[in-house]
Order: sequence, then C-alpha cells, then structure tokens
Amino acid sequence: MLSEERLNYFLKTSYKDIKEQEYNDLVNNYFRVKKDDWYQIKYSIHRNGEYKDWGYSYSIPPSKITVFWQLIRLHCIPNSINNEAFDFSSFIFPTSQGTGDFWDENDKKEFKFKTTFLDAIFLDEIDFLDTIFLKEVNFTNTTFSSQAKFNNSIFFGKTYFLRTKFISHISFEYVKFSAEQETVFEDCSGSDSLSNKVIFNFNFSKLNENVLFRRIHFHYTSFFQATVKNTVFEECYWKGNNRIIFHGTIPKGMSLFNFYSSTEERYRQIKVAYKKLEDWEKSGKAYVSEMYIKQWRILFQIFGPTGAELIFPNTWYRVLAFPFIKTIEFLIHAFYGLFSGYTQSITKPIVWYSLFSFFIFPFIYSDCSISSFFSCNVQENWRSSIFNSLPFFKINVSIINEDFWVLIFQKILSTILITFFILALRKRFKQ
Repeated sequence: MLSEERLNYFLKTSYKDIKEQEYNDLVNNYFRVKKDDWYQIKYSIHRNGEYKDWGYSYSIPPSKITVFWQLIRLHCIPNSINNEAFDFSSFIFPTSQGTGDFWDENDKKEFKFKTTFLDAIFLDEIDFLDTIFLKEVNFTNTTFSSQAKFNNSIFFGKTYFLRTKFISHISFEYVKFSAEQETVFEDCSGSDSLSNKVIFNFNFSKLNENVLFRRIHFHYTSFFQATVKNTVFEECYWKGNNRIIFHGTIPKGMSLFNFYSSTEERYRQIKVAYKKLEDWEKSGKAYVSEMYIKQWRILFQIFGPTGAELIFPNTWYRVLAFPFIKTIEFLIHAFYGLFSGYTQSITKPIVWYSLFSFFIFPFIYSDCSISSFFSCNVQENWRSSIFNSLPFFKINVSIINEDFWVLIFQKILSTILITFFILALRKRFKQ
C-alpha cells in the first residue's frame, strides 16, 4: 500500500504530469491492494446480519474512501480516455460514495470505450445508476460483495457477466441491453448461504433475443413487467418442482388484480421463450404457472375490484352476469388444474382415474356401507365400474336402470381423465 505522502503526491499532481511508471505504481500498489483494514465487520438485526462498517476510513479527513474515488477520477479515467479503454482489472473497490463515483459532478456517466472489470472486487455497495456503456463491458470473475445497482443503464455493446459472484442483491430495473450485440450471464453465483442462488431484479427491463442466461439459478429473481419472450435460457434453474415460480413482491400502489395480470404475462413469455428453444419440460412448467396465476386472477375478479365496473358501469351484466360467468370460468380452471395439472402431469389423471374407478364408483354401485365395503362382494362392482369407465366398452345394463345418471357421469369423467393422460403423455414426449 502506498504511503500517505505518496498518495498526497498523486492528489496534487494531474495525470498528464505523472510518468507511466508512476501510474503503474498507483495501480499495482494502491488500487489492486487489499483493503481489509479499511472497515470493520459488525452485526445488525436491521441489516439482516453482518455488514461492513467504514466509519474508521471516514474518521480522519481526508477519508480513505474519498481519496480512493478522487484518484480514480484524477488518474484512472484520464488514462482510460487516453488509451481508449477503461481497464479496472483486479481493482479492489471500497464502498460507494454515491451514483457518481467514477465521474465528476457535471460529467456524463458514460463509458465511451471498452470497459473491463476482470477479477475486480467491490467490497461494498456500488451504483452504476443511469450509466451508459457505449462499447463492450466485461464483468468476468468480478465479485460484488454487497448490493449493486444498474438501474436505468443502457448497454450498447457486448456485455459479459461470466462467473460473476453476486453475494447480495443486484438490480437491473429499466435496463436496456443491446439489440445487436450479445449479452451473456453465465455461471453467475451467489453467496454460500443461498447455495449459488443469485438475487436478481430485472423488473421493467427489456431482455431481447441477444440476452443469454446460461446455468443461472433464478430462485430469487424478479421479472416484474420485464420483456423476456425472446430471451434465451440455457440450463437454468428455477424455484419450484412442478412449476416455475418467480420471486418478488407486489409493488406499492399496484392493485392485486394488476399484479396477477402482469405476473401471468411474464409466465406466458417464459413459456414462449422455452418453446422457441424446444425445451418442452420447462415450457410446460411455465404454462402451469401461467394457468395457476390466471386461476387466482379470475377469483379476484369475482370478489375484488376489477375493470368490469369501468366497462359495464351500473349494469345488470356487471352485477349479475359477470360474477356468474367468472365463477364458471374459475371452476373450469380449477377442474383443469386439479385433475390434470393443466395437462402437464401424467400422474394426476392416473391417480384420479384409479380412485374413481376402484373405490368411489364401486362403492356407489354397491349397497355396502363404508365400514363394510371391503367385506362385501365387490368383485362385480369393480368389474362394472372399470367397464363403465372405459369409453370404448358398452354400458353395463345390469345397473343402467338404478344408477343411469351416475353411470353417464362416470363415463364422461373417465373419458376426460383418460384424455388428460394422453395429452400429458404427448406433451411429455413431444420432440
């Protein structure tokens, strides 16, 4: 680490007046040197555990934090502009002072040339808010030890987050990635306590067909009102076993109905994205989530405030017909999900078919009570139930007079369950 006297020299000397060897000395013996003694590890319930206290670095003016960012602006930025490349490789950054760490107050927050943060470490929070990256930017092997914000930033060139470690939350709200150059998030990891699950926030961002996510854990990712239907997802991991589950909370001021509608659209876009990749399994899981959220949206339309009162103000349709129609729609979706898993489950229709054919309908056809059912002669009832459950067998005339409507109901229900099973098989083995 450079001495205080040496640092004062760099603070008082402009970039054009120092030699190349002196600049290299500043980079290698200051910017790239560990700064573990600049902070203290403390614990706070309000901060959900451990945090870095930089109070010591601010205690003696000029503070170490202030000096660091001043030297970045005095020497690193002019050197980068002179060489037409921003190279922050292996730099170890302390905590941020705000949204203008790399720039003077009146400067435009713009990286005009290729920008590299290869193997860099951000020890605490860092803000790239409203930043423009005009050329390629590379965050390969970069470590973000705390929250990082790229909100409202624009990436015009190639963008790489390869093997990047995000120990805390990273936000890409309202971000625009290049529509012509590739953007790659690959093998990004989180903290050990989250088992490599990165806390991503892509709310309101436009993720086009040039954005690629490869081997990313999306267990703690929010895509609220983001555009993702053309995004490429390869070997990614999602929360949920039978369906994809997004992470996130309802934004302040947004109604529950609008939140459900927006979330439903995000699942629909994820479904389309996986369809384009011909990944039918994950496309099916996204479809299950889409239908699940749609079911709850319909339920909220029945009991909660919706757009119906705007379309049909003070009319009989809104008061009577609309809730009735939506109730029927909800029951259809509930039936569809309960008995077929939205035609994505092979086991659900088989389990229900077996339950109805071997237990419920044989009991209905018999004269036995529940307690004495298995002690009765149920062989004939089982045979009748199984024959009646198969659409290509004739109706058992021995019970047609006594249980005609039950028999018809079983025939219809069993046919639906068999259809659900066939559709699930087709979707499971679709190629």
